[in-house]
Amino acid sequence: MEPGSKKWAFDVLGVPEEASEDQIERAYLELQAVWEPHKLAGDDWAKARATQELDKIEKARRVLAPDAGDGMENAIPRPINPVLLGALVIFAFGAAFLATRAYRLAHQPTPKIVFSTRTTAPPKIEMLPPTVDISSKRIGEPFLTAAEQGKVQKAIAGLSSGLDALEERDTLTSMGEKAIPSVTDALSSQDPNVRMNAALVLNAIAAGPDTAPNSDNDKARLKPFFDHAKTVAVLSKLATDPNTTTRQNVAYGLGNIGDPASFAALTHMVQDTDSDVRAGVAYSLGKLNNVEAVPTLIALLNDPELSVRETAVEALRPYDTPDAKSALSQRLTQETDPQIIDQIKAVLEGRPSPNSDEGQP
Repeated sequence: MEPGSKKWAFDVLGVPEEASEDQIERAYLELQAVWEPHKLAGDDWAKARATQELDKIEKARRVLAPDAGDGMENAIPRPINPVLLGALVIFAFGAAFLATRAYRLAHQPTPKIVFSTRTTAPPKIEMLPPTVDISSKRIGEPFLTAAEQGKVQKAIAGLSSGLDALEERDTLTSMGEKAIPSVTDALSSQDPNVRMNAALVLNAIAAGPDTAPNSDNDKARLKPFFDHAKTVAVLSKLATDPNTTTRQNVAYGLGNIGDPASFAALTHMVQDTDSDVRAGVAYSLGKLNNVEAVPTLIALLNDPELSVRETAVEALRPYDTPDAKSALSQRLTQETDPQIIDQIKAVLEGRPSPNSDEGQP
């Protein structure tokens, strides 16, 4: 989406394209109130992020309402600054206290005044801005320093060298969520090598290292970044990419991200001619926790490729339904591979599978 376009501006302000001027201005004021940098005192990263967001919000507003600065601000009241409101309340109480004190002194006998050399420092009053809860949706796009931006762009450019772009993939993967927006954009490249490597990187970020796969907490932390970049939607468009490696990483990557919205794309990939893609579909359907995946997984139990059947058996483990159990029992009478036979028995009996290495490539 091109920055500066109307579509971009509507997306930044979070309003529909048919929004009125009042709706646009209200959205602008609400976002401006959330991102005011003084509310983020003490957090340099968040303050820099807020400044960046304010600039983007202002540009979006100018695109949609270039004349808003004169009239619309006066038409719609601006939210009251909480710090200013607090200061006004304190001032009002102070003024009332001084007035009451002056009245009492005026109606009392003149006291004897004793001058002392002792001095007392006035009390120190520390006013802190109120805590502002900024949801993960608001900060779904990570802030990059200029150096990091250059590092990301250099690595993205190097993805065109195909599978030899190991260093570039490692660089982007190591940056984690900070690389997600740019790598997601790279999925739309006309260069098949760039698309392939971008899919590899996103799958690696979503899955985590082989030695320490991402936990549920890790995936929850990454989710707003994938959501903000619309990674699942863009990945899903590559379900029919001509490059087999790209499709494989799409199949596994959608499951590792774990967004329920990927269900439709995965079910369409079940007829892929590549067995590794079909195994990836089975793996991912097992991760989505969507009972509607059971019929597709049952069909994959009869796949001609051993690796697909093996993955489908394990993917059915979380779906403890009568249909799933019946299909596994039936497959047990037909299966000829000893390893899969042991695996089916383990799933039906609720035991760990003897071969637990199924998963992403």
